[in-house]
Amino acid sequence: MATLTTGLSSYKIFHTIANLHDTQDTDLAAATGYFPITSPTAKPTGAIDLHTLDGAGKHLKVNNFSIIVHTTSAANADDFTEKVYGAAEAGPMQLIASIVWTVGLGQVSATATELWCDQAVVTSTHMKTITVADGAGGGDRVCSVTLDLTGYRYVLGLFTADSTVDIEVATALYRSF
Repeated sequence: MATLTTGLSSYKIFHTIANLHDTQDTDLAAATGYFPITSPTAKPTGAIDLHTLDGAGKHLKVNNFSIIVHTTSAANADDFTEKVYGAAEAGPMQLIASIVWTVGLGQVSATATELWCDQAVVTSTHMKTITVADGAGGGDRVCSVTLDLTGYRYVLGLFTADSTVDIEVATALYRSF
């Protein structure tokens, strides 16, 4: 009998931004208009190296990358945009998806303004299917977006737009499996 095994990690910080309304991350294409080739010996600034994640080691087994997001000083129905990029070793950063997250009423803590995102609308530029779990219609639960990162070594997240004035801190968490 064969045994099915899955390597997975606990949630870790993917990226975070303070004062999202006033200081968004600069989207890569808007910053330079070009995408330089990444050095074979250096990861892109701010990117997660999938090769060194828990459970990956020398044999890269991380294909699925799941993202959840929470906010501080947010209100129900606030929304903002996250761009997710990937890069192969010694390759350029490539846009995988643009995700518009919407804040719900699910609390991270006993604070009524520290809230989980309960909705995600994804614009995919990826060769693989991107899955939104529990996030099509809100519901005040924790929504997740899962990407298949087959072929990529690095993944980078940027919060590039905010349509409200409430959000101070946005934090994206990830787990891999």
